[in-house]
Amino acid sequence: MLFKHQSGNAILSWILLLAAILVAALLVWFAESSAALILASLVGGLICAACGFFLGTRHSQVLRSLHNDKQVDSDILLEQLSAMTSRIGSYPSEEHILEVVASVVSKMFSDHHGAISRLTPEGDRLEIACLWTNHGQFFPLIAPEKMAPSEGSDSDQIAKLCEQAGDNSLNPTSFNLKAQGMNLGHIRLWQPESTSALSIAQHQFLETCAYQAALALANIETHRRLHRQTVRDPLTGLFNRSYLLDTLQRELHRAKRYKHSLGIVMMEVDNYSAIKDEHGPEGVNKILVAIAGIFQSTFRGHDISCRYRENTLVQILPEAALDNTLRRAEHVNNLINELEIPFRDGELPGVTLSIGISAFPEHADNIDDLIQASESAVYRANQTGGDQVMLAEKIF
Repeated sequence: MLFKHQSGNAILSWILLLAAILVAALLVWFAESSAALILASLVGGLICAACGFFLGTRHSQVLRSLHNDKQVDSDILLEQLSAMTSRIGSYPSEEHILEVVASVVSKMFSDHHGAISRLTPEGDRLEIACLWTNHGQFFPLIAPEKMAPSEGSDSDQIAKLCEQAGDNSLNPTSFNLKAQGMNLGHIRLWQPESTSALSIAQHQFLETCAYQAALALANIETHRRLHRQTVRDPLTGLFNRSYLLDTLQRELHRAKRYKHSLGIVMMEVDNYSAIKDEHGPEGVNKILVAIAGIFQSTFRGHDISCRYRENTLVQILPEAALDNTLRRAEHVNNLINELEIPFRDGELPGVTLSIGISAFPEHADNIDDLIQASESAVYRANQTGGDQVMLAEKIF
C-alpha cells in the first residue's frame, strides 16, 4: 500500500514539474518585453509552489497513514499482551505459563521459528520448554532427551530443526526471562531470510512478554524456596519434624482407609555426644549429611525422609509390610557401617546406628503410639550395644 502511494506521488510530481518548465519556456519564447519575462517567472514559480504544496500534502497523508497502521499494529500487540498477562495470572504451574506465552508469541510471529527455553532445576543448563516453526508445527513442553539431536545446546537443536524445515540461514533474536534477580531462560526467535526485521513495537512486545513470563516464573520459584524453608531441614535437606508429623497422620489415615501397611524406621547415631565433643559441630554435621544422602539414594521415591531430632532421622514407608521394612532398615545399617567420611586431613571414625522399627497395624494404630514404639525400640537397641536393628513392641 505504501509503495503504491509513493509511486503515484512520484509520477504526479514529475508531470507538474514538466508542465511548469514548459509553460515558463513558452512564455519566455514569446515574450517581447521584460514584463513578459517577469510574468513567465511568476507563473513558473506559482506552478512549482503548487507542486510543492501538493507533494507536501500527499507526504503528510502517507505519514499519517503509516502512523495509523503502526497504531493499529500496536493496539493489536497491546490487546494480545493484556490477554496473555491475564491468562498467566490464572495458571499456577511453570508448564502452563510457558504454554500460554508460547501460544501467544507463535501466533503473533507465525512467520518466524521460535522457542522458549527454561533453566533446569539444577541451574546448570537450558532445556526447551516449547518450540514452533513457521510451517505451523508446534511442539509444547519437549523434554531434552526427546529432542533430536540429543547433543548440543537448545540453540543448536532448534537450528537443526529449522534446517530440516528448509531454512539454512537464520538470524536469532533473544529475549531473556529475567525478573527479581533470577535468570530463568529466554524466548528466542529465528528469522528466515524471507521475513522482514522486527519493528520497534514488536521488540517492545516481546520484551514485555518475556518480563511478564519471567515475573510469574520468579514468583513460583520464590514460593517454592519459601515452602522448602518451612518444611525442610536446612542442614540435611530432609523434611523437618513438623512435616513428618503432618505426613505421618495423612499416611496413617490412608493406610487405614485402603487397608495398607505403613512402616516407620527411626535411626539414632551411636555415641553422638562423644563424636561431637571430639570433632565439634562440623564433624557431626558431616555425619548427618552423609547419612541423609544414603537415605535419599536408598529408599523409594515416595518414601519420606525426615530429621526428627538433632541426631535422629526417620523414614516413613507407605505400603511397606513389616518384613520389608525390616530388610530395608538392615540394608541401610550395612551401608552406614561401610561409610567413610573425609574430615579435614583425615576421616571421621566409623559411624553406627541404633535403629528402631514400628509398623501399622502390627504395633499401633495412631501416630503418637507409632512414634513411641519406634523410640522405645531405638532405646533398647542403643542400650544393648547399638549398631543393630530392633523391632518395636506392640503398644495395644
